Amino acid sequence: MPRARTDLPDRLRVLVANDIAVVKIFLHISKAEQCRRFEERIHQRRKQWKFELPDLVKRGQWHSYRQAFQAMLNRCNNRSAPRFDPRTIRVR
Repeated sequence: MPRARTDLPDRLRVLVANDIAVVKIFLHISKAEQCRRFEERIHQRRKQWKFELPDLVKRGQWHSYRQAFQAMLNRCNNRSAPRFDPRTIRVR
């Protein structure tokens, strides 16, 4: 496992111990939204510069990326710097 992944929880604890508020934000788009954006990039001339063939290869690895991301979130979720998922917070 890369050192950054194993060091992060300890680094978060040090920050919190020094009265630094840690806010972790991940802006997620769904697989369906990613597909919609790819289609825009292919069909709209003004967005074609954003599209590259390797993007399709990476899209095929979506499940692996999600698993790695979830493992990272789980590893970094601790008492000193908890993770909050905005999708689970109800706003009225």
